[in-house]
Amino acid sequence: MLVYGLKNFRINDSWYCKEGDTYHAFFLQTAVSGDPQSCGHMVSDDLIHWDYAGVVLQGEKDTWNDVGIATGSVVKYSGRWYMLYTGVAGGENTGGIGVAVSDDLFAWARVGDGPVIKIGVQETPYGMGYPFQWNGETINCYPLADPYIYPEPVDGEYYIFVNSQAADLPYNRRAAMAIFKTRDFKSFVPYKLAVLDDCDRIETCQVWKHGGKYYMYGGRVYAKQMEDGTVSGWENGNWIFTSDSFTGPYMPIQKLELIRDASRPEGGLYIAKVLEDPAGKEVMLINHIPYGAVGPYPVHYLPDDTIALEYKNRV
Repeated sequence: MLVYGLKNFRINDSWYCKEGDTYHAFFLQTAVSGDPQSCGHMVSDDLIHWDYAGVVLQGEKDTWNDVGIATGSVVKYSGRWYMLYTGVAGGENTGGIGVAVSDDLFAWARVGDGPVIKIGVQETPYGMGYPFQWNGETINCYPLADPYIYPEPVDGEYYIFVNSQAADLPYNRRAAMAIFKTRDFKSFVPYKLAVLDDCDRIETCQVWKHGGKYYMYGGRVYAKQMEDGTVSGWENGNWIFTSDSFTGPYMPIQKLELIRDASRPEGGLYIAKVLEDPAGKEVMLINHIPYGAVGPYPVHYLPDDTIALEYKNRV
């Protein structure tokens, strides 16, 4: 069942938080008229009925983020809400991952005049890219987008998982999920890799714990290469990774073959999040591109650590 969407808008990646009894969905929205992508906001008390609350972030002319917004995540720290978001830039600007802050989740203000994490192939305080630890060696990586903040601090620090690529590895071997740490949402320190995978990138991840196992959802993307090595397109899929440790290493164990609603045979099911519903049960909301979010589908954990979705209220 489509639980939220917007007429005349394409809806893409979503991320969520909860304050009291109210769920907040933040998502990427692009008007069919061609306006740049911005971050929209919906609220709900049951994950089924949602009300639109407007645009909370968009590109700003004459700044480092002068085009649009891409995926982020939200967490509460020191009594205020913080959003890490991907800022898209054009011209001489390079974009990056920025910080915005809010007291109520409705009105947001950018912090600072530049990104806190640089993206793409550019120089950082550490040289070209950022250094991360992996199996006892240092791997240099370029963050791309999609910061995911683990919602609870661990030993006083917040851990941010970022869709990245290893600088010295080829197509379809360079996908890295890089972890940064912060204590104050001002300084972000490269830590280690949670994943180094045989695909090209892992988009819009989420990390959660169930029982004694840690789970990671991510959109695993592969480059389709021609015989001469050039890329002719991309393939993606919804994947579950698991680990015995919060920071990894995570291994891919399951490709989620998602079932679409019979009433909407077109479009794509890509990028999902697991949340607790009002009864405390784990459910999944899935982006049905370009329409919005479908679900919520109860999540069941199987003996082999894979998951299965219960497709209720599908039409």
